[in-house]
Amino acid sequence: ALGAPTMGDESTKRARTRGDRVLVVGSINVDLYQRIADGKVRFHSTSVDVTSIKGQTLPAKSFAQNPAIKAQLAELPCEAGKEEAFLLSMDGPFDQKTGGKGANTAAAAGQTWPCEFVGNLGSASADANAALLADLAMYGAVETGRCQTVAGCATGTAYILSFTDGDNAIVLIGGANQEWPAGDSVPSGPVGQAMRRAVAVMLQREIPARVNAGVAALASRAGVPVILDVGGTDEALDSALLPFVTLIAPNDSELTFISGVQAAETNSGAESISGVPAVQDNSGAVSLSGVRAGVAALKARFGAAGNPQVEVLVTLGRLGSVHFGADWALVDDPISSSSPNAHLHPSAGDASGGTQDDSAISRGMLPHETHMGIFSIKGNEPVDTTGAGDCYRGSFVAARYGDGKSVAEAMRWAAAASSLAVETTGAMQSMPTRAAIAERAAGTVHFRPFA
Repeated sequence: ALGAPTMGDESTKRARTRGDRVLVVGSINVDLYQRIADGKVRFHSTSVDVTSIKGQTLPAKSFAQNPAIKAQLAELPCEAGKEEAFLLSMDGPFDQKTGGKGANTAAAAGQTWPCEFVGNLGSASADANAALLADLAMYGAVETGRCQTVAGCATGTAYILSFTDGDNAIVLIGGANQEWPAGDSVPSGPVGQAMRRAVAVMLQREIPARVNAGVAALASRAGVPVILDVGGTDEALDSALLPFVTLIAPNDSELTFISGVQAAETNSGAESISGVPAVQDNSGAVSLSGVRAGVAALKARFGAAGNPQVEVLVTLGRLGSVHFGADWALVDDPISSSSPNAHLHPSAGDASGGTQDDSAISRGMLPHETHMGIFSIKGNEPVDTTGAGDCYRGSFVAARYGDGKSVAEAMRWAAAASSLAVETTGAMQSMPTRAAIAERAAGTVHFRPFA
């Protein structure tokens, strides 16, 4: 994969000699926030429990087809093919802010390294569009000059449903985010122009898969690393993308559905239908052996597409994050095999980005794995997790491919950034400054045991 680390070194092939900015191609939304004390939203005054999609970002159609949601919509006017219109009937009140995975990621990246965002706005939302672009300039100094306005449609909309524990569910109306020209126009369009200055390109799945595939192919030809955030839909990964992705970055629940490692209750603990450990155990706690199994399945799929060296960066909430390098493989570890969920700590060796010492291995670190913990936050509980993953990934990519930090250093930087983001309400508005990140990153990292 382009931009993959060399053998024994998980630091990046630095692209700074040919680019001077992170390029984000993706979505921008009008975010409508609603706090839900009882886990329910209301349509026409009828309550619908949405706890089944907690932690997920879904398009309107997938929201309506979620089994737990669908059963509750039987008596409501939600027709097939008209799910977006139905979603617009959700009862308020709402707090309006700027968002979208693409725009949020760009705002985060822009705090660390110069960033350009290319996305679509809708002409029907002219009053809101100026404010959206102003927010990108304000919160990340992001360049937006190549954004396009699509005639005859509205800018994308996201319903951010905030639970009392700070977690959220997000339901999307695509709008202009889904209105892109044919993929073969990418090289000659605004993305092609922006690619000439890119140190890395970041993609998310709130825009059409064909657009992502076209951008990724162009980046591959240009020698620019491609980083894929799989959030935004519950659809399978587009096979056309697989040969071109340098690094894929799911959270634990996204890793479950893109890898095929699904939890099933058994007497001996959670396992997938194929008998490998599940990402989560029966209590919903994250299992390290399950994460490894999911990553192995995912890398096997990329390998079959001719990209065996894809890197995987899994974010795990309170457990931190784990990076699996280009040369990582699932192997029997003689020291930790008796305790496959051993607690990981980065050592002085893996802090440089790739080598390990005996103490790191004895604590459960396998070759080409880097684990990063979390930083303490004010009040010890998150205020709002909206955009925290976008903050982490944008900060990581800017630190690694822009600043040239090692994987472990970039993970520490990203963990500091996301810890600050959850202390504030909103997504884009919560992206911390470079100075604040540096101050937090100088503090102590804390590690929690896996299940």
